Amino acid sequence: MKNAVLLLLATALFAACIWFFAVSGDLFAKKDYLAGILHVIAGLALVRAGVELARLAVIGRQRGVP
Repeated sequence: MKNAVLLLLATALFAACIWFFAVSGDLFAKKDYLAGILHVIAGLALVRAGVELARLAVIGRQRGVP
């Protein structure tokens, strides 16, 4: 159960980072560079968090944690 929750959260974070990158593209198109850079940084942080959650889920599955 814990692995399923971790994978669900990781998937949600990856979806959120895609949204952040899409918004940052729109901001760059509007020449709002500071907001675009801030959105890219937030998107990269979400990618990192999603990767860590997915890694924890894989490690838990390999160890047989329910």
